[in-house]
Order: sequence, then structure tokens, then C-alpha cells
Amino acid sequence: SKFGSNNSIVSIPEGLFKNNVNVTTFSGTFDGCTGITNIPEGLFKNNVNIVSFDNVFGGCKGLTSIPESLFKNNVNATTFSGTFYDCKGLTSIPEGLFKNNVNVTEFGGIFSNCPGLISIPEGLFKNNVNVTSFEYTFYDCKGLTSIPEGLFKNNVKVTSFGYTFYDCKGLTSIPEGLFKNNVNVTEFAGVFNGCSGLTSIPEGLFKNNVKVTSFGHTFYSCTGLTSIPETIVEFAKKVKEKGGNVSGMFRHCTSASNYNSLPDYIKY
Repeated sequence: SKFGSNNSIVSIPEGLFKNNVNVTTFSGTFDGCTGITNIPEGLFKNNVNIVSFDNVFGGCKGLTSIPESLFKNNVNATTFSGTFYDCKGLTSIPEGLFKNNVNVTEFGGIFSNCPGLISIPEGLFKNNVNVTSFEYTFYDCKGLTSIPEGLFKNNVKVTSFGYTFYDCKGLTSIPEGLFKNNVNVTEFAGVFNGCSGLTSIPEGLFKNNVKVTSFGHTFYSCTGLTSIPETIVEFAKKVKEKGGNVSGMFRHCTSASNYNSLPDYIKY
């Protein structure tokens, strides 16, 4: 069943899906149900065959919290794309939320447009070793001010961080070791696009990401940057020489002291 955009729904019975043991997807089930404020802890406990939780609570603007054991029994789930997108009332994420979801490959846009989030637990994805994409995961989370350095340390299969922190205007810094273990990444397009609160970039941020083919718009409109490390400029040059995309990597970053000396191919 889907209850999408049914604003009269203000609560979810805990046993709602207890007999749906053969269901494989709950995609979009409560998408747009703005009146829901909380989720019963055991809502999905009998649904062991679920593979997709895409957009299941998308647009639930009134949701204020997520039970830590919500997905505890859903060990076969592979995708959580947009699960909590546009949940504007969310202020925190339980660290063990995905602890048992070891088969997940996709977290695309799961917390996108959640401006109330003020922090990310460092161990949030530590057991999700099969993830290949974090595209748009925290897109437009304007309340975030920092990123834990070890957030992605166990996600060694990731190939894309496309637009992961796009428009996170509250971010003031990036940990140097954030992508240290993500040696298979090819895509960093727009990962910090629009992060106008950033004032600096760690020199060794992409040191181990030797497979990168795209830096397109990576720091586009990061208008608060005061300087751009030469090591990253050189890295971008190597990516371009190998046929990769570096267009607009630092477009509009005009506050950087060395902006005028940057090669045109990373400015336009």
C-alpha cells in the first residue's frame, strides 16, 4: 500500500506491515505524508525480504526523529535512495541506523534537503562496506557545520561522491582524511558545490583518489574560499591530461587569493 501525500495521516500503527512478509519494496510508501511526526520502532521488523526503501518517508516534513532499530531486520535491503529526503524536521540521525544493512549499495539522496540536521554520526555507514554511491546523500543540508573524518572510512567500494554535500552552506571545514580510504572513486562532481561557508581545502584531500575522472563543479560557488591548494590544482591538471572532466571546478571562487592565477579550464 502507498499513502503518498495523504496529509491526514498523523501516525503509523506499529503492526501495519506485520503480515507483509513477502513484500520486496516499500518505495514511496509514505512519500509526502507531512503530518507524520514519528515512526514506530518495529514497523519493518517482519519484512525481511525488503530490498528497497527508496523515498519511503520522503517529504515527511513533520518527522522529528528516527528509531535506531528501524531497519534492524532488513538485512537484504540494497537501496535507500531518498528514504528521508525533504524531512525538514529531522535534527539528528541515530548512529546505528544502518548497522545491519550490510548489503546496501546505494544511499543516493537519503538525507537530501534536511536543513534541520546539525551533525552526522561518524559510524553511520561503518558496516555498509558494499556501498558504491553516495550521490546527493546530504544535498542541501544547510544546518551541517562539520563532517566526521571517519564517515566513509569503511566504504572502500564507493565509486561516486557526486554532489554528496551540494549546497551545504553551513559547512566551515573539510577533514583531510575524509576520502582517504575511498581509492576506487571516479566521481567527485559537485561534491562541495555551493558550500559557501568553506574557507579552506585540505591539501591532501584527494591524495589517495587516483582513479578520479571527474572534478566537474567540485567547488563551484565556494565563495568563502580564501586560498586553493596548489597540490589540488596539480591533481586536477593530471585528471584533465588523462581525459577527465575538471570544468568549473573552482568557478566563482573569486575570494581565493590565487584565483586569478588558476588555469582557465578549472574556472570555466
